[in-house]
Amino acid sequence: MMTSHKPSRRAAILLMLAGAAILSLSGMDRPLCGPQELSRADDLYRQGRFDEAARLYAQIAAQDPASYGAALGMGRIQLLRNSLSEAETWLKKARELNPQEREPQALLGEVLYRRGDYAAAAPFFESLGQKAKAEKLKAFQDRTPFLIESGPDVSALPFVVTDPLPQIKVTINGQEGTFLIDTGAWELHVMPAFAEKSGLKPLATTDKGIYAGGRTASNAHSLADSVRLGDFALRNVPVVLPQSPGGPFQVDGIVGTVVLYQFLFTLDYPKGRLILRRNTPEMSKSVRAESEAAGAAVIPFWLAGDHFVYAWGTANGAGPYLFFVDTGLAGGGFICTERVLKEAKIELPKEGIQGMGGGGAVTSYPFTVDLTLGKVRRDKVRGMYGAIPPGFDERQGFRSGGIISHGFFRAFAVTFDFQAMALYLK
Repeated sequence: MMTSHKPSRRAAILLMLAGAAILSLSGMDRPLCGPQELSRADDLYRQGRFDEAARLYAQIAAQDPASYGAALGMGRIQLLRNSLSEAETWLKKARELNPQEREPQALLGEVLYRRGDYAAAAPFFESLGQKAKAEKLKAFQDRTPFLIESGPDVSALPFVVTDPLPQIKVTINGQEGTFLIDTGAWELHVMPAFAEKSGLKPLATTDKGIYAGGRTASNAHSLADSVRLGDFALRNVPVVLPQSPGGPFQVDGIVGTVVLYQFLFTLDYPKGRLILRRNTPEMSKSVRAESEAAGAAVIPFWLAGDHFVYAWGTANGAGPYLFFVDTGLAGGGFICTERVLKEAKIELPKEGIQGMGGGGAVTSYPFTVDLTLGKVRRDKVRGMYGAIPPGFDERQGFRSGGIISHGFFRAFAVTFDFQAMALYLK
């Protein structure tokens, strides 16, 4: 015979507590990752707080594997970290979850481009309407871009001049010319007269580049069979052919970041030289150890698009802001956005000055500002307002405070390490 018993009040409370403990152990008390959490992660991304955003995106993806926003967010951030395999995995997942969206296509194209798999990258850019770029990448069907044919582990090229911007000698298809170094540029830019001299034939399609002040200029594209940088001989180098000389300098071209990040490189301003090292994990470890032993500041950076290097800094104590490390500003060290102009309480003169960018004349307003990049500080740096293209501060999907440039870095040897994703300033 069964006997029934009414549980006491104490027993009922104990049962409730036990049930709560079981739910807690099963994970049922974890916060659900819904639209609010995804919106918060996206907001952290827009603020440039990438590590925090990545942690939240990863949590959302773990709880909801079908979250397109989380997969895309993780893909974006892994690409900013230059972690190409991880970025590719997340972006492919995002594309599978939402095949109609264009951004995963664009970012997958960037992954393949950075990896040097140009022919595979071409269809991605073509699908986005970037026909000129796709056409150039297809030309690499049977070629390895930036193939280092010969050279030592390290080579140093003396600057022809250091100011107003560093210039070096570059040999293209056997013809030597004088080229600016500019991390704000992307590939190897060759001006019309020197392009003809060195036998560079433009491909059929042209496109437009965006330069200072939002000015645009038409560019053609080509492929250089051979390029010599110091003791390094390279084959199959992609080239941009501006359709007009542009800019204030009488040079034969510009060496941009896409060329330079084939190496672990140093802009040694005090000694007037560009140092190129083979871009290997072993070299990265060696250079970092040497830099730290020499007391260099180590500044983490992020890489957006094909050449946009960003690092955290401040202006007149305001910030921090993500600054685009663009060394190609002649006569200055900083260009700020309207937001930074207000927050840093920067005062402008009533009249501006006329300058020249890659797309033509630009009016800017000079000022001085106290800047930091990481833990490095420079006071009374000459800055300019008005040269940033419209929408620049949100162009990459996150907020930027402006451009930090030549006038800030002039006192340092600045090493760019794309293995460790760090700048070393000493």
